[in-house]
Amino acid sequence: MDINITLIEAYCKKNGRDVTTSISIENPEPYLNFIAGKDAQGSLRIFLSFSDLKEILVVNNMINDGGLVLKERDASQESLRLRPNDEQDKDKNIERLIYNTLSRYVIQMLNAASGQILFPEIVPLPNHKSTFFKDQFVKTQFKYS
Repeated sequence: MDINITLIEAYCKKNGRDVTTSISIENPEPYLNFIAGKDAQGSLRIFLSFSDLKEILVVNNMINDGGLVLKERDASQESLRLRPNDEQDKDKNIERLIYNTLSRYVIQMLNAASGQILFPEIVPLPNHKSTFFKDQFVKTQFKYS
């Protein structure tokens, strides 16, 4: 499976956050560097490995056995005709499933300092949960008596 970086950026924008992406050639393992904003020089950035992208799609029930992408791929023409017009294109639906998931994950990571869970439907990877997906941690930690 190929992932289109430009589509991740486009879906981030659709989901409310401008993001620029770069790839460092200094590291032996390739990482995507997602930078908040339209400028590649921004200071707010997160890193995801290529294997992270796949795992994000697996834990969020997109590409695993019985996942939503497979269900969409196998949907009958009859079931597609029963959907609203903008949901009748399998390829577009699969694109939306994949890139909404990845872009929302990136946005949540970039917004970690706010302490808000913007997309509660997104399941974090275990190594990201305590840092980037703290459920209301920041808000409750600093309450005044």
